[in-house]
Amino acid sequence: MRSAFLLKLFFMRHMRSPIAVSLAISMVVIIVGLSIALPILFLVILKDDESPGTMPVFSLFFNIEENRHEYSFNGNPKWKNETHVTVPARWGATLDDNGVPIGTTHPVTEIGTRAFRNFTNLRSVNLHSNIRAIRDYAFAGCTSLEEIIIPPNVEIIEVGAFMNCTSLESVTFLGDQIKVIRQRTFENCRSLVTIELPASVYRLEAFAFNGCTALQEVTLLHPHVVQITHNSTFRGCININTFWVPGPSWTLAGEYERARDWRAFDPDAPNFSHPTGLDTFFWPI
Repeated sequence: MRSAFLLKLFFMRHMRSPIAVSLAISMVVIIVGLSIALPILFLVILKDDESPGTMPVFSLFFNIEENRHEYSFNGNPKWKNETHVTVPARWGATLDDNGVPIGTTHPVTEIGTRAFRNFTNLRSVNLHSNIRAIRDYAFAGCTSLEEIIIPPNVEIIEVGAFMNCTSLESVTFLGDQIKVIRQRTFENCRSLVTIELPASVYRLEAFAFNGCTALQEVTLLHPHVVQITHNSTFRGCININTFWVPGPSWTLAGEYERARDWRAFDPDAPNFSHPTGLDTFFWPI
């Protein structure tokens, strides 16, 4: 408002001078030009920053239990054409000209919610051993992902983390920290034939393996009967035929066959109700 007032005052006092009029017109042109050019320049800078070579997105947070700062990896939309991604072990607020962290860095301990969701060209991803959590739908819809190796320190895999990974053939757990296979974790992983769950897993939630139509064998290494929270856990697993459980005796296999939650997979149990009618058995390893 003050600038407009001064401009108006200038015109009132000097309008009769041709030089003043020319100067005033030039000032107006410059002001209007800048008002148009600056936003365009800003958009060009943003566009350049979003080029395929741009740095990934990270979120810094404080881990109260560990009393330290950590990073969550949130991916980058421009990486959707990548076939292989390596998540760095550490990250920092200051980067050199090549995008390499310098100075103080903190560990990258999480794959954030929807970090790679619908990255349909992604075939493999390398996760460092620092990773302790894979958040909701982190890799959901990665239809080209063929293999995933879960690092040894991962404690949590949240809802739908690998849902609709239709090409996923191999899942390897390197550690023994995960306790629960959450809802829809491997839903519609239609290329998964076998899977071995670590001994730490004691519960399988609803729709965990729903729609895994190629799944034939599941290995459960927990020393006791694994809980099933809903009868949809293996819904649509039309080819499943064997659950391997700890042995060498038949004791635990017998417990599974008598367990109420697992009766749907025991053809000899009362009210056998396997949705496909297959003969599914529990065998000791």
